[in-house]
Amino acid sequence: MKQVKYIVYILLLGVIGCQEADHYLFNSDARVQLDDTTRLSFSFVYLPSDVIRDTIYVPVKIIGGPQDLNRKVRLSQVTEYSISYEKDLNGYVVDSVVTEIKNKAIPGKHYVAFDDPEMSGLLYAKANEVKSDIPIIVLRDLSLKTQEVRLGIKLEVSDDFLLGESKFLYRTIVLSDQLAKPSAWNALHDWIFGEYSTARHQFMIDVLKMPIDDEWFSRSLAEIFYLRDKCAKALEVFNNDPDNIASGKAPLRENPNDPNSKVLTFPTQR
Repeated sequence: MKQVKYIVYILLLGVIGCQEADHYLFNSDARVQLDDTTRLSFSFVYLPSDVIRDTIYVPVKIIGGPQDLNRKVRLSQVTEYSISYEKDLNGYVVDSVVTEIKNKAIPGKHYVAFDDPEMSGLLYAKANEVKSDIPIIVLRDLSLKTQEVRLGIKLEVSDDFLLGESKFLYRTIVLSDQLAKPSAWNALHDWIFGEYSTARHQFMIDVLKMPIDDEWFSRSLAEIFYLRDKCAKALEVFNNDPDNIASGKAPLRENPNDPNSKVLTFPTQR
């Protein structure tokens, strides 16, 4: 029988395989799990050049209720994998290939290692809270100017916590020092702003005078549409400026270095 090859990509963090979902009651043993497992992007590009380190906060959820003391949370870095499946015409899996994802973050170079003495007093859930923000210190290495690196993190059992549901134990953090598509920029935002490009991203930053990062997308749709329209009007002014036309900067293109690339536009629909 003729086989049809197509690939399904699944992100695996440290383990390969399926695990049954665990469900724990509020009054069960003290357990900890991530409150959000979506990919988190961070770039130093928005910070002054003399800032060589910063802190990312990862929210965790406590199961078993609060206690009147700080409790230790343990994190580890894990290797990430992708797995591709080959299926036949009937949809049955006939082969699979597991590949390690490259550009793994290096402790001491891209972030402060979780077992570093500096982190010992930081990795804890606060007293009397059922949610806490766990800090991760990231470092501005020169390599981030030319590449993104990936930090796969996993919650581990600590002296104070067992683990919560297995599907809420892993998260990926992507670090860079260059403009990159925010994780929160999804298909809806392609429809609102136009398909992502670094030129579009940079123009929005220049016009709005604010970082266009994951946090930026948490605002209301009404405000997002308002800011989109502001960018569209600014682009019209830019493209009609005689000096910009004479210098070849206008019309602005998706790739400013390629005069044959697509002219950058902002949609006008609501």
